[in-house]
Amino acid sequence: MGDRLIYLIRHGEIDYPCSERTCIGYSSAGLSMQGARDAENIGRWLENHHISSIYTSPYRRCINTAQIIAEQMGSVPISIDEDLREIDTGDWNGKTFTEIKASDYDNYIKRGNNLGYYPIPGGESFYIAERRFDMAINQIARKEEDNNILIVSHSGVIRAWICHMLGISLNDLMKIPQPYCGITRIQNNKIISFGERPEELLDEKEIQRLYKIAGTPFNVIIHMRAVRDYLEKVLIQIDANKIIYNHERLYKAALLHDLMRMKPKHAEEGANFIRERGYSKIAELVADHHKGEDIIRDHISDKDLLFYTDKRVQGSNIVTISERFERSLSKCKTEEAISSNRNQMKRAMRIERMLESFCICI
Repeated sequence: MGDRLIYLIRHGEIDYPCSERTCIGYSSAGLSMQGARDAENIGRWLENHHISSIYTSPYRRCINTAQIIAEQMGSVPISIDEDLREIDTGDWNGKTFTEIKASDYDNYIKRGNNLGYYPIPGGESFYIAERRFDMAINQIARKEEDNNILIVSHSGVIRAWICHMLGISLNDLMKIPQPYCGITRIQNNKIISFGERPEELLDEKEIQRLYKIAGTPFNVIIHMRAVRDYLEKVLIQIDANKIIYNHERLYKAALLHDLMRMKPKHAEEGANFIRERGYSKIAELVADHHKGEDIIRDHISDKDLLFYTDKRVQGSNIVTISERFERSLSKCKTEEAISSNRNQMKRAMRIERMLESFCICI
């Protein structure tokens, strides 16, 4: 495949009337308004990536995605390849998984126990679909030689192909993140990233949408916005000391770090929620923001900054580290919780001392 880049993208969010998990397969569903908006944003992001051609599955949702992206990049030519289509869902097409379980229980259980290799009645297995998809990818790559290209397809076959390329069992394919408009990049016949969405897509409107999906309480949103504002003040002073951080990534992590605050393991669950939507680097920051482990470094990491600024904000008010942890200690009911509180306080105080050593007024 050479040094050129192949961008493999899942189609945008679909406009489908059923909210329950369904075998969409060869459905004629097109894009939702959100799906069209995401495709438009992806097209703008790809505008300077020198894409010479777009190849797409024949299904409407992929063609729509390809057309919107092509328009943003200046009418890049689009070719339809039948072998880029989704796994054939055969007799199950258009049915919900509840309906499938009720009407075809034996095959439902057998496939669940051997997800990658058991064929859907009247359709394909993921293994067969992946072999067909792999042949299509290689044919396109040979045809295009050294050109950067974009391929628009579906989550099932993309996941199966990634498993093949990375040596992962097809039975584990659902562990591969594939958000709508998630991008997998291939270079020199190797996958260099998969299921990622450009962080530029995570704008205020998208953040608000994630709050709604996650059911984040209003008071938690107020807290996260206060953390973001305090983080900005700290970063302005850090900039004066010529220490470089990714401001936008940190701001977005601050606005999402307590997204799942009502869950028992909110940092972990929040990180998983964000990772599944294609923002893995932001997810890493969110996963770390509630940890007490204090890795001694000679610098302040971006994870440290998010951790520290979160601990300096109680509700929407700025408090001292001592105040914050004295208040939270009173809520600790177990030895484990008390130990976690102490470890987090130690980490916060270590970061604070380092900030002060840089003459940063906090």
